Amino acid sequence: MKKKKKYSAILIDDEKPALEVLVYLIQKYCPQIVIGATFQHPEKAQKYIAAHSPDLAFVDIRMGSTSGLELINNMKATRTSFIVTTAYSEYALEAWRTMALSYLLKPVDPEDLLSAFKKFVALNEPPNSISSARLNIGAESILSDSILYISAEGAYSRLFIENKKEVIVSRNLKSILELLNSSKFFRIHRSQIINLNHILSVNEKKRIVTLKNKVECEISERRLSEFLEFLKQQKKKW
Repeated sequence: MKKKKKYSAILIDDEKPALEVLVYLIQKYCPQIVIGATFQHPEKAQKYIAAHSPDLAFVDIRMGSTSGLELINNMKATRTSFIVTTAYSEYALEAWRTMALSYLLKPVDPEDLLSAFKKFVALNEPPNSISSARLNIGAESILSDSILYISAEGAYSRLFIENKKEVIVSRNLKSILELLNSSKFFRIHRSQIINLNHILSVNEKKRIVTLKNKVECEISERRLSEFLEFLKQQKKKW
């Protein structure tokens, strides 16, 4: 079995309890991340990044008189990727105007953390061939491109495929998402994954994605900003 690559990271937040919570979540859900240091003072963190260039930096937006966004904008020459954390959803659009890779709303949801980390990995590692063409689950072998969307049904998942075919598999959404091509699929809601190739339209105000089969899927409020940015980045590649 291929050993998973480790990535270095630092955490920046002026509130110690917030740092402790994030350390716990990363250690539990993202063991590939090795935390090299934590900082409550952005100035010290900026010097550390300049000297050590960690792979990742988790940065709180509001830190007293200093903005985490200012720190990010001041580090344009670094190879470090930034993930923004904040308790204020109104800062989402500001975060996307920086070099921030992802945006996490406090209290940080473990699934959102995993999604942000997988996005980072997808940009830094070659894609896994298992997810490039077919999704193999038990006796089922399904063309990934033919999947319109996937809905959670407890411990099971229902795959909605072109030509009105449906398949129920004994896997949860999290495990299925790990097998899919990360550039084509996005978890817009706790209970739903969609295929970006089958999007007909997106209504940002109503938080609705309409697929080519006319099915409307709701985008959760906490995932809206990241979804819109993800969609924009993928369109650039297309």
